[in-house]
Order: sequence, then structure tokens, then C-alpha cells
Amino acid sequence: MIFAFYFQQVIPQDYGVPKHPLFCCRALKYKKKSSITTREKIEFLNRQESDLKNIADDSELTQLEDDDAKKERKTVYELPEEDYYKYPLIVKDIRKVYPGIDGRPPKIATKKFC
Repeated sequence: MIFAFYFQQVIPQDYGVPKHPLFCCRALKYKKKSSITTREKIEFLNRQESDLKNIADDSELTQLEDDDAKKERKTVYELPEEDYYKYPLIVKDIRKVYPGIDGRPPKIATKKFC
């Protein structure tokens, strides 16, 4: 029974793509434990949260926003951590920076997106 399943997966058929002969061993190869501990993750998130609070009052970036966007940003910043479970996704200050190439400085694509 096991061999029948294996051969059905490996031998080419009329339809579909056959799997690699060692497909069952690949799952073991890629299964690795995270090298970052839970404590390190919590410390990282706390640092990120404090950095976000420092730039939350940046009037240069928020002066062009309309009232609705300002209200939503204020709601997100004032949301207590106990209520995070009520929302499927909370976005705070996404920043995208492309690395510099050939000695040029990094390019900031998005400074602050909430």
C-alpha cells in the first residue's frame, strides 16, 4: 500500500507533475527550529514598538493627510495591546527601504504607512 502511493507520486502519469524520488526526505531536511528564542522575539517587538512611538508625532509626514486618515492613525496608535486579538491585521508605520547600489545611498520607498 505504501509502495503504491510512492510509485503513484514518483512515476510520470498522463496528468500532473511527478515528484522527486526523495520527496519524502525533503520535508525532514527543511524542517528546522527557529534559532531565535521567544524572549528575543519579545524584546525585538518591544524595541520596534518604542521606535514607533518616537516617530508617531512626526508632523512633517502627517500634515498632508486628510481628517479621516488622521483619525484612523490615532485609533491605531491608541489601541491597547489587549485588544489586538479583535483585529485580523494591524498595520503600524510600514517602512520600505531599497538598498543602495554602486555606492548610492539607500532609497526610501515608503516612510510611514499606517
